[in-house]
Amino acid sequence: MSHRVMQKEHIWTFVENLARSHRLVGPVARPGNQISFEYLDDHWRDMVLDYPPSQYPPKSILFPRRETLLTFTINGEPPQVSATVTAEPTAIFGIHACDLHGIRCLDMVFADGVPDPYYHARRAAALLIGVSCRPDAECFCASMGTLFPPEGGFDLFLTDLDTAWLVQVGSEKGAAALADNVECREATAEQIRQGQERLAARALQQKGIHIRVEHLPLLFGGEYHDPIWDELGERCISCGECNFVCPTCYCFDVADEMDPHDSTSGRRVRTWDACQLPDFAVVAGGKNYRDTAAQRNRHRFYRKFLYPVLKYKKSFCVGCGRCVRSCPVDIQIVDTVNHFVEQNLPGGKS
Repeated sequence: MSHRVMQKEHIWTFVENLARSHRLVGPVARPGNQISFEYLDDHWRDMVLDYPPSQYPPKSILFPRRETLLTFTINGEPPQVSATVTAEPTAIFGIHACDLHGIRCLDMVFADGVPDPYYHARRAAALLIGVSCRPDAECFCASMGTLFPPEGGFDLFLTDLDTAWLVQVGSEKGAAALADNVECREATAEQIRQGQERLAARALQQKGIHIRVEHLPLLFGGEYHDPIWDELGERCISCGECNFVCPTCYCFDVADEMDPHDSTSGRRVRTWDACQLPDFAVVAGGKNYRDTAAQRNRHRFYRKFLYPVLKYKKSFCVGCGRCVRSCPVDIQIVDTVNHFVEQNLPGGKS
């Protein structure tokens, strides 16, 4: 891994040149002080790189909210099915380190078992360009180990050095994109040190879990019947927004939709789903295996802090705080985890 330095004013030269070979996606300011990741097309100068966490993560570029998996016709025997997996080169700018960790989680999930060809086609075509963040009061990435970009999980990562960008090169693809599109020079040891210090300074956050991430399975393993799940369930309105804003939630539903103008043809569509919705765990025959909000809240926490740590050796909470910002009843993920820390390790940390 190497470090380069790009003069501040050259960033737009880099973006403009890269646009010749890639579709551009980046964070854009919207009304209500919201940041949205959008396809920029010719409006790449609308991109902002110094911003607090966006309302939604950039995962929808790689895993769309709604996508067609295949089309079919049933006017003959056998039915005709057509599935095309395509993806154009796309540069996603301005990804915060926590969201890079979120994408890393999705990489593992969609490679597990039978790899998902739709996700991996987009992922292979994507150039991930991160940028140092501006944490707000709900961020707790420092305690989740996601303050710095994940090794092997990005192509370029930019840190603001006032008059220049320190560019951490994370892949050969990133190195080539830099060399082909903008003038840079090798970073000095002092510039690298300064960049690391600026990233580390963002660890001074108001919130944090009081246990080491690798110890989370031990913490949650014995808390299946804790009364706090009923307390959360009484407050939760099962809107599912905590799932939809999460960088690592990946549940989806699949349905066949017939063409309203042609009863012999249709398409198979994949759409995001959410484990907090009341009918998420309903199966054929009408049985609902998680028919209370308490059960669904417990499941969400276990899907972040227990099951994936056991399976993938990585927490699926990246500390972005989006679920808290979006929750209409103020369910606090950090307070809930620390509730169990205090029960198991009174007055201390592990």
